[in-house]
Amino acid sequence: MFPGSLFLYAIPLILVISLVYAGTRHELKEPILHHAFDTFKWILGFMMIVGLVIAGVTMMV
Repeated sequence: MFPGSLFLYAIPLILVISLVYAGTRHELKEPILHHAFDTFKWILGFMMIVGLVIAGVTMMV
């Protein structure tokens, strides 16, 4: 199994978390989807940066 394939399980979780978080902030569908998309990008980007840092540190050790 490819180690990066475990991150594929995170994508639906991030999507659901983003939708729920945006749904608690807005009532109309369009602002919810816009906010959810921005939150999804932010969380995914953060996870990718942390993953790259961990991979870099692991390679140096």
